[in-house]
Amino acid sequence: DELPKELMHAQQVALHALKLKPSGLDPPASDALVAFLEDVLACPRADLYVYEGGAKYRMDKRLRVKDYNYDKWLSETLIQLKVAHKTAHTLENIYRVSVAFPLEKHLIDVLNFQDLVAPSSRPLASAELRQRQLSLLGWAVHSVHLRDLFNAVKDRSLRSFLARIVSTFVPAAKEFIEFTPPVTHTNKLPSSTHTDDWKRLSDVASKRDAAAGSAGGGGGECDWHEDEDAEEMRERALAKKQQQKWRVKSAYSRAAGSTGGGTVRP
Repeated sequence: DELPKELMHAQQVALHALKLKPSGLDPPASDALVAFLEDVLACPRADLYVYEGGAKYRMDKRLRVKDYNYDKWLSETLIQLKVAHKTAHTLENIYRVSVAFPLEKHLIDVLNFQDLVAPSSRPLASAELRQRQLSLLGWAVHSVHLRDLFNAVKDRSLRSFLARIVSTFVPAAKEFIEFTPPVTHTNKLPSSTHTDDWKRLSDVASKRDAAAGSAGGGGGECDWHEDEDAEEMRERALAKKQQQKWRVKSAYSRAAGSTGGGTVRP
């Protein structure tokens, strides 16, 4: 059978045939076929090894989605956590992962925009195949969505976010996990300008509770009427407002008299 024309797909087939294929199902491959598959697997790809120098490369620009340097985000945070790791590590000359921990055989695989389907944000088959083959090679894969990683950087909680992942195989990282306390809503006290209104409301509430208690305990009729208290409060507020207007008007009149009969406008 022929290999796929795209190099990465051909290398995936070669990796499966050389290292991941169950033994005993098919007849053993010839030495020439094994050598050919090894050459295909060892072929360098442009997305893994890119020459970034020279004027020709600088002029060769293509439209693509925005790239985020999440490898640097992860590496700098892991240095703060004092965890040994390798950044942008290439495995089997075919897959490049963001962070690898060779001693523990763990790795962090970030699903970026090229690995997801829009708008559902579900991983592509190529991303699932990559993680499955890495798992068959003996690596424990920790899949991280780029969206979650970006939100952790934005909220300044990346260290705690990574500590939760790394603590599964590095127990010393548990001390960097931060637990967000629950949000408690406190009742704000009224301002000094509305203290009287607040006291009147408290008196109304206490009077209502007392009337309800006496009516429920003695079986008599409740002599408290909520409408009367509400009307009384409205009358007091209206009188207070008129009194403030009268004070302002009196102040303007006194100011006009002191200036010799001229008009004073606010």
